[in-house]
Amino acid sequence: MRSRSGSSIWLERRPVTAEVASSSLVRIAIHYNRYCYYNNKMTTQITLILLNALIIGVILTHLILTTPAVFRALEGESVSKFLRVIFPRYYLLLLLLSFPILVVLYFQDVTSYWWLAVNVSFHAALGFLTIPLTNAAKDRGWDKLFSFTHGLSVYCTIVILILSIIQFFIYAA
Repeated sequence: MRSRSGSSIWLERRPVTAEVASSSLVRIAIHYNRYCYYNNKMTTQITLILLNALIIGVILTHLILTTPAVFRALEGESVSKFLRVIFPRYYLLLLLLSFPILVVLYFQDVTSYWWLAVNVSFHAALGFLTIPLTNAAKDRGWDKLFSFTHGLSVYCTIVILILSIIQFFIYAA
């Protein structure tokens, strides 16, 4: 028998028995499972890369663009009002971006990576929860408490940034 291109094709004619049919179905099922596994793994990896890139982008945008521009453009009470509005949203956004990472990694059974995600979520929640205390300390003139809570906020941001960069490179590799 010849194909359309003219090359020879050898066909083996075997009767279709239950054994032949089941082996063909098994091969098809194995191929499909491999395809689904790699496709799901790739989709998960891309999702984790994008979410970590978003976290990194939010932090760098906040540190490089927003905060310096606010201190240059606004004065006195306006700076304080703006920062009191933006910081809760900033940490809430980081927390919301970290939750899908946490959920995906929980179901992947990779405990070391999951703990990285837990730390990112924990530090985002800690930063979010310290904002009212920081504002109260500033309003009441409690300078030591304000310095501590502000330093804690900076620490949380740095930890989130470093862990997100680590996770980004883990999933991109």
